[in-house]
Amino acid sequence: MTISRGWALVATLLCVPGVVCRCPASADRIECHREMDITGLPKGTTGYFGRADTKLTTYKGAIYCAYLDVERFVRIRRRGPDGEVTDAKVFGPVAADPYHMPPVIGLDGDGYIHVAAGMHDARQWVYYISEESESIDRFAKQEPGSARCPPGMFITYPEFARDRKGYLYVTSRQGTKNPSFLGGCIARYDHMTRTWTPLGVEMDRWNFIIWHPKDQWYQQWYMRVHFDRANNLHLAWKVNAIGPTPNFGDGSHLMYACLPEGETTWRTVEDAPIAGLPLTTDNASVIATDLENPELVPYGLGVQGDGKPVVNFRYVRGNTPEGRDKGWLSRWTGTRWQRVFFPREVVIPTLLMSDNRGGLFTHSPGGNTGYLSRDSGATWDVITIPYERGYAGYHSLDYQHFIETGEPRIAAFFADDGAIEVWTLRTVEQ
Repeated sequence: MTISRGWALVATLLCVPGVVCRCPASADRIECHREMDITGLPKGTTGYFGRADTKLTTYKGAIYCAYLDVERFVRIRRRGPDGEVTDAKVFGPVAADPYHMPPVIGLDGDGYIHVAAGMHDARQWVYYISEESESIDRFAKQEPGSARCPPGMFITYPEFARDRKGYLYVTSRQGTKNPSFLGGCIARYDHMTRTWTPLGVEMDRWNFIIWHPKDQWYQQWYMRVHFDRANNLHLAWKVNAIGPTPNFGDGSHLMYACLPEGETTWRTVEDAPIAGLPLTTDNASVIATDLENPELVPYGLGVQGDGKPVVNFRYVRGNTPEGRDKGWLSRWTGTRWQRVFFPREVVIPTLLMSDNRGGLFTHSPGGNTGYLSRDSGATWDVITIPYERGYAGYHSLDYQHFIETGEPRIAAFFADDGAIEVWTLRTVEQ
């Protein structure tokens, strides 16, 4: 595998388990606040929870968590700014497919709640929007082809992101696998006109933003989106450019591109314009390559305090005594991709959040340990979160809340209990 390497100083700050997590080397302390519990989920698998990242979000102080109940109905739990907790059934049941059916949620700039779920190579979007702003009482199904339904067909792996101006974005894989013609799509929702607009280029029946122009194989893409303080759209993804072996779902190339605010021309990490779409291994920036043992997958994307991108990614499967995957955090220095030192060896999957001011947060793939940096990864606080149920098998992160406040918020999933615990980690000045 090819990537630039480098090191930075680190101070590992151990926290005492408990509701208040104290960092003795820090001037501040971190308090772990339990926001709400959700029970009655399918037990015994992380699939219904772990194959969709944007299940937790915040809008005007209210927390929203999308999940599947034990009968596989899509539901939303809301905790208002006043602490009142409500719950609503949106639609369902989805198919008994633990790896492709979990819901994702996003709120647009006017507070309307968007939910998608139950799709794997679906001919049509399974897509709902709340009938009232900030309310989970009633949802309306959006019919494919209408202005309020994202464009496209044969949809898989949708994820939401909201930019600094309130525009909602959705990423997805679309296309067919037999014959294989798969690409990555991005669409933007204008909450003022209530219309979706694709950002890619028309190819066959789809509007692809990323694509692999050579012979096609299975592609999941793992598209990661982040908006910085200037509202520039940062995008990272993986490409399998060498064929179905040895791991047909993994990547030989880890890629990056940026769309500056208000522009239509994408740019490389060196800020050079990219002529034409879709983005490919030939015109976008390469973060890393591995043509001999292709197992690259991006799990998170953010920016440092200086606005330059940082990405965490898997570079090898199961190469640890526990059989777990290994990964790296890597940042763009302005001239090269450089490894960010971490308090421990990064075990993937670990999602990554960025608050655009130097704050980075990631969580161990299982257990109760979080990692928080306030200086773009130069130093880290190691935080023990006192989960009620012990070992958490998977986590969803509240990207929106971290950007707005710098406070990590986490939904932890417990497979044995069929439960979710939502926690906020608050930094308290001493």
